[in-house]
Amino acid sequence: METLVKTDSCESFHIHYGRAFFGMVCGEDLAAERILRQLYPEGAKCASCGAPIIGRRALDTFWHGDRTHCASCNSKFSPRAGTILAESKLSYSQFEIIIVCLSLGLDHQRIAPLANVHVDTVAAWATK
Repeated sequence: METLVKTDSCESFHIHYGRAFFGMVCGEDLAAERILRQLYPEGAKCASCGAPIIGRRALDTFWHGDRTHCASCNSKFSPRAGTILAESKLSYSQFEIIIVCLSLGLDHQRIAPLANVHVDTVAAWATK
């Protein structure tokens, strides 16, 4: 028989299960690849020279959202370079949670604890 855990409030119950849900659905690797595929619909390319990224290891690194090496110009770059995420400190997961929740019409005060960010961060992204 399952035991119910008493929570401090209905709000903390929603935050706990919201975080658990988004933790499963918006894991960092999955979120990185989904977001980067939206930002690079034509495929992975170098932020410096624009050459396509080739090679299994370089492509895996790129789609995981990590710094990648370009064989064409010998530069290292982040796939965030030159995108809306270029100066952001958000993880791909946090960004995805904010975007999904904003698209569902949740208010900033409800989104902030789900993404583990300040409400002002959510408000700033809502205006972009």
